[in-house]
Amino acid sequence: MSKIKTFLSVHLSQRVTSNIANVIEKMAARSNAYNWSKPENLHVAVNFVGEIVDREVPEFCQTVKKFVQPFKPFELSLCGVKAFPSNEQPRTIYTAVDEGTEALVHMNRELTKMIQDWGFNKDKNQFVPHVTLGRLRRGQRPDDAIGESLHRLRNHDSGFCNVDAVVVNSSYMDTTGPTYTPMATIKL
Repeated sequence: MSKIKTFLSVHLSQRVTSNIANVIEKMAARSNAYNWSKPENLHVAVNFVGEIVDREVPEFCQTVKKFVQPFKPFELSLCGVKAFPSNEQPRTIYTAVDEGTEALVHMNRELTKMIQDWGFNKDKNQFVPHVTLGRLRRGQRPDDAIGESLHRLRNHDSGFCNVDAVVVNSSYMDTTGPTYTPMATIKL
């Protein structure tokens, strides 16, 4: 019996992914203090579930399907490059969801109830819809180049796309970074 680290996400169009990948490429050229996201890993996480026992994955996916089906497809846009916890202390660099925030927050709230019924996701942090671009490497400090990039890209428009599905993903970490694999794609 093995456990699978699992999260729920919505995926981006190829055009939006390319726009964000270009931003990451430019920022990575200016700073190597961060682990930058690979284009194939770009997504908006809706919920972090936790570790699910492999034999429970089909039942979990069916439960997610029941909760997701009432949601209608919606448009999502991404604008601005920012940082958590703040632009002055940039540990995680991200691009923010602009249009579609309400739909994602509502989806997160409803799916969190379902996930908690499964005994997962006890995290009470406020949900901020975003796409992670990079995370500060352990032992590194943010440099001036990142501060300048955050200022320059604060209004960057990464585009928009239609969201018509929620993806149940597995996450595996190795020496090259995370690998995300879809276990189920559930249409809205």
